[in-house]
Amino acid sequence: MTFFQDLGHRITDLVQGEDHDNHHPQQKNVQPDDDHNCLLDDEDEEALEAARQEYSSIKPSPQFRVGPILRFTDIDVERRRWKGSALVVTERHDPPRLVIRHKNKTAHSKPIELDTWEGNIFYRYDIELKIGEEKEKYIEYWFETELGRTVDEPQKWNFYVPSLKSPFNWAFYSCNGFTSDVEDPEKNFH
Repeated sequence: MTFFQDLGHRITDLVQGEDHDNHHPQQKNVQPDDDHNCLLDDEDEEALEAARQEYSSIKPSPQFRVGPILRFTDIDVERRRWKGSALVVTERHDPPRLVIRHKNKTAHSKPIELDTWEGNIFYRYDIELKIGEEKEKYIEYWFETELGRTVDEPQKWNFYVPSLKSPFNWAFYSCNGFTSDVEDPEKNFH
């Protein structure tokens, strides 16, 4: 199996919530993993285990194939507005409305259909929030329905909106190397 076939199987299994290694056993001559990563020292392994435990309660959403993925778009300083969006990918044609809450104030965002591909529908939810002067805001968000039904306890996510006086923090990401205009993509990994 080539690298890209294996990667395709892994992504498919991930989307379907299946265990890739059980469906595609490793080659017989591969030594079993002793569950110790030789690239990590003991302190790193402890931090990794702490992160595993902290995030073990986070489960994939049953209604989305991907997401929600948050995207920061802009800050309008004059209007004191934080702008962003949430992206979800689902196979449902009746996407739920996004609910956003800060303390006891709630707002809603309706989905905008961006594209469809192989039975998957990509939706964006625009978010615009007022920025406070001194203190960052804890924002909680969720979707009104799961799989078309209203639920009493929906899965919730959160993020923070900085204040106008918060120190500037930023992150950067780049392409992971997969692109359609490469003559032989497998050569990139050898």
